[in-house]
Amino acid sequence: VRVSSQKQLGPLIPRGKADIIVGLEPVEALRILTTYGNPRTVVLANTRPIYPVGVTSGDEKYPRAAEIQGVLKELSREFYSLPATEKAMEMGPPILGNMIMIGALLELRLLPLSAAEFGETLAKNFSARRLETNLRALDEGKRLVRSA
Repeated sequence: VRVSSQKQLGPLIPRGKADIIVGLEPVEALRILTTYGNPRTVVLANTRPIYPVGVTSGDEKYPRAAEIQGVLKELSREFYSLPATEKAMEMGPPILGNMIMIGALLELRLLPLSAAEFGETLAKNFSARRLETNLRALDEGKRLVRSA
């Protein structure tokens, strides 16, 4: 996703030009960082791996978490490792991990959008029950990134 408060941009991020990477899976975050990242890139990565077929069949090995995190730290300006899926499953469905990651991103104030503005948008699009759950997930993301 490309976001800019200054000018309209095309949908594709040029290689080496990503300012922020939000990875919902550790190896995917690393793959995207090595293609689109640069030394100024900020990376937020969910800690929950999704194992490819080659790994589940035993033909390939999944890298250790410490290895992945070490490379993500080395290649980025800032790196945040967040247990978003784990926390989401404690709160309800795993899909809340997405909202947890957005909460973390909003807490870092790297977007031209405030947490309050995002909350207002959610209020317009969710029922009261879903709004409460999603706002709790946003708050959890903020808390996680503050303690990272």
